[in-house]
Amino acid sequence: MDYFDVTVYGGPHVITIEDEQGYRLELIIWPTYWSNEFNELVEPPFNRVLVSATGPVLTYNKTKQILICSSENLTTIDVFGCTDPEACNYNPEATVDDGSCYYCDLGDVNCDGELNVLDIVSLVNIIIDDGEYTEYGDVNEDGYLNILDVVTLVNWVLYGNDGACVDIDGNVYETVQIGDQLWMAENLKTTHYNNGDEIPTDYSNSEWAELQTGAYAVYNNDPSNADTYGNLYNWFAVDDERGLCMDGWHVPSDVEFMELEMFLGMSEEDANSSGWRGTNEGSKLAGNTDLWSNGNLENNSEFGSSGFSAFPAGYRFSNSGYYIGMGIDGYFWSSSESSSTNAWYRLLSYYYSDVSRYNLNKLVGFSIRCLGD
Repeated sequence: MDYFDVTVYGGPHVITIEDEQGYRLELIIWPTYWSNEFNELVEPPFNRVLVSATGPVLTYNKTKQILICSSENLTTIDVFGCTDPEACNYNPEATVDDGSCYYCDLGDVNCDGELNVLDIVSLVNIIIDDGEYTEYGDVNEDGYLNILDVVTLVNWVLYGNDGACVDIDGNVYETVQIGDQLWMAENLKTTHYNNGDEIPTDYSNSEWAELQTGAYAVYNNDPSNADTYGNLYNWFAVDDERGLCMDGWHVPSDVEFMELEMFLGMSEEDANSSGWRGTNEGSKLAGNTDLWSNGNLENNSEFGSSGFSAFPAGYRFSNSGYYIGMGIDGYFWSSSESSSTNAWYRLLSYYYSDVSRYNLNKLVGFSIRCLGD
């Protein structure tokens, strides 16, 4: 014998049978038999009947239980649907996969196959309502849904995400292919590590000089400078395991800078030396003549020819915390240490058409150019 909880609807002859798995079947009760005229599942809203029943009714007390003559009178019918939990249309009640599974791309929050403003609205609503986490909305893939995902998604909708260079803050960067390397053609502006943690900032001059952990600064604390020149990061931020560059990108090593320089014409011997090296590779790497002071760098005929477009963002000094050199010099950290206290960097100056390679204290704040993996 099988017992099922029942609920009476309206008149005494319409009931809902529910089994232990939560399957419900709405039926019409007649004095001596189950009607097969009303075999419709009402909850959950499956597209097929899960249970059918026939045979005489032995007991019907209009309260909580109804006794059916035997389990042979119950038939489970296969439920067709998507059985893959990773699919957008996964049906946990399906028993047979019917090949209907489909999968959403990152950012396609409403799973309609398109990336548009509707996805932005859906993501904002999920965040505001503290809704259930969805991996399709976690566009920066940090494990959380928050405003950083919204900013990135807005940029994807506006500019596309097919190979786009977008940091965790949603800043979109121009890129340039130089030889076998894909470089950012702008200085990094992110204020967060790639896992979503904030990079500390707003240190006084004396505090900056004492840091032993990652930090960034904005030249003269003027936000408009960050918009144009990017931020200035100490080397501890470069070396932080949480990642300074976005997924698929990294801070270039000293050797990777050499590869760039040699592609632009520098000899291998010069590339491996220190100090000012090469001929006009600095002019080739520089860009935006309006930002540079007048000198040999921009007056060289090869100025800006590589598309790297290096900016004279200056730097923040280690000992004093002072800002120096905007419009005159552009410094770029590599990810390579030269000693326990120093790391390798590149320098372009308005006065020279070549490139300087040297090492300096890790406390200094330099610009960052990310390189594609």
